[in-house]
This record gives sequence, structure tokens and C-alpha cells, in this order.
Amino acid sequence: MNEIEEKDIDNIFDDVDSNVETEEPDYTDPSNSSIANQNFMDYEDTENKDMETKVYDAIKTVFDPEIPVNIYELGLIYDVSITKNNEAVVLMTLTTPNCPVAGGLPIEVEDAIKAVPEINDAKVILTFDPAWDMSMMSEEAKFELGLL
Repeated sequence: MNEIEEKDIDNIFDDVDSNVETEEPDYTDPSNSSIANQNFMDYEDTENKDMETKVYDAIKTVFDPEIPVNIYELGLIYDVSITKNNEAVVLMTLTTPNCPVAGGLPIEVEDAIKAVPEINDAKVILTFDPAWDMSMMSEEAKFELGLL
């Protein structure tokens, strides 16, 4: 078995948090972005499009509490990968590293995904590389916010 196949979804933040005293990752620390991005790339994607669609649909039920648009349409979701064990790994960002929901929003996304019956587990990897900007919003989000 190669290193990619041995990665356990529950250990995704081990490399990032090796020097952190708490068990929770620091979701607001942009310096963790390059390691987090690499951890996401280390997962072997099954390219299960049906399952990805279900995960994206679950993600679309999560709204930024300060903006009346779901986080997918806001452009906060960069990628979704489904592992061979039907685990969803999501690479996402926040509007800013100082976002007041930094600790809660990734957990809310994980919970929404875990509600998909075929998904065995979910892990959100937070990155700030690239940094979010308004051009990442969908036309629907821009319209909803009166930017069109």
C-alpha cells in the first residue's frame, strides 16, 4: 500500500497541527494553507461524480450567517474529493482569515455532508491560498447581493 492509500481521513491535520497544543486545527491561520492544500492533494479521488453531486447539494444548504447566499455560490468551496471509502474531503476558504465563523462554518459543512446517507465521513480542509475575492462568487450570488 502506498502512502496515499494509508492516509486516514481523521489524521488529515496531523502535519498542520504537529506544533499546536489543542486538538482542533487553527482554522484561521493562513500559514497552514500550503500544507492543507497538499494534504487535500494527497487524497486519492475516486471521481465518483454521482457522490460528488450529492456532496455539493449538501454544501449548498450551508449559508454564511452574515450573507444570505449559500457558501457554494459565494465561491468558498474550491474542490471536493470522494475517497474509495466514500469519505468526502472538501477544500474550502473563508471570505477572510478573521471571519467570525471560522471555527464553526467548517464544522457545519462537515455535518451537512455527513447527513448524506452514502457518505461515511467528511473532512473540511481550510485554505487561504488562493485568497477569496468577490470574483469567485457565482452570477446568482452577485445578483442576490445586488452586485449585478
